[in-house]
Amino acid sequence: MPLEADLATDLVLTCGRIQRLAKRRAGIPPSSVTWRVLHTLEARGAISTGSLSRIEGTRPTATTDLVERLEREGLVARRRDPRDARSRLVEITDAGREYCRNCEQSVGESVVPALNGLSNRDRDVLVMALPALRRAVEVLSKDGEKPTRN
Repeated sequence: MPLEADLATDLVLTCGRIQRLAKRRAGIPPSSVTWRVLHTLEARGAISTGSLSRIEGTRPTATTDLVERLEREGLVARRRDPRDARSRLVEITDAGREYCRNCEQSVGESVVPALNGLSNRDRDVLVMALPALRRAVEVLSKDGEKPTRN
């Protein structure tokens, strides 16, 4: 049975609200561009700042400024692109991976009490939905290179 647009919208908005509330409970800033970009680099591997800008939907100058800050903080490193000596690739460092794991742990720990307040049935439904949600992320990621509406 195909999903209607209003249900898909509700799913997206609800997942976004869960993420924002969990980050707030964990003390992570709502924008947390650092965490988002580090996850992108973790998932994609070393990429150019131009590619990172396209994936994240940010202006190239903003992406360059962010990468420079993350590099100063030791969370990313830049290296020459072996296929094009004029280009540089950005990659996550071990410290960047540790930052991500710490954020994940904080977010997870922050929502455990609320999730434990749900019924066993509701928790089971959420756990059973995880594989489908992960597959949806994979499909959307593959489609992520398509232009979006402005």
